[in-house]
Amino acid sequence: SKGLDFVVFNGDLFHDDVKFLPEVKQALDRLGFAYYVTRGNHDHVTPEQWKNTWGYSLDHSVEIGKNAIVLADTSNEKGEYLCPNIEWIDKELARFSKKENVFLFMHIPAKMWSEHGTTCPQLESTISKYPNLRAMFHGHDHAIDSGKSTSKPAFFDGHFGGSWGVDYRGYRVVEAQKDGKCYTYQFNPITQNKVNEQVF
Repeated sequence: SKGLDFVVFNGDLFHDDVKFLPEVKQALDRLGFAYYVTRGNHDHVTPEQWKNTWGYSLDHSVEIGKNAIVLADTSNEKGEYLCPNIEWIDKELARFSKKENVFLFMHIPAKMWSEHGTTCPQLESTISKYPNLRAMFHGHDHAIDSGKSTSKPAFFDGHFGGSWGVDYRGYRVVEAQKDGKCYTYQFNPITQNKVNEQVF
């Protein structure tokens, strides 16, 4: 009801077969709002295919007024679970250190909150240096739709597609507020219910 500044589709845009990539791009372009994407472990595309389709690299960041988003790659063409490029993330967070809010998006979490993660201890020490990095956001684990705690909040989205996970297909809303805090919730569009509301 308040309008959208942008949307992030946080990986697994299609299931394994790269022939679906052009169709995904066409469908998302028809939505009528600004959007950004990350590669998931089921998006079996090369870096060249990715850049030719979306117009930016697998690791990319975007300035959005007083805010910024950092979108880090956590897989490869084979679909392996990988740590993100922490040196690149550090450089981008330093570049955006004067922004009011920075949000980090990665499909695969860099922590073993479930069997569907990786272990990347360097990320934790890196992100803790930047007070304006408000949160991380993950896709990948369709059975988690809540927030987790590290030095920064980490939020999951359950799933919008896919055949397993939480018992609804929803999406997460994040509002950056004027008092310097952020408000987030997961939304179930069928029941019109907010799930897991949290201020951070």
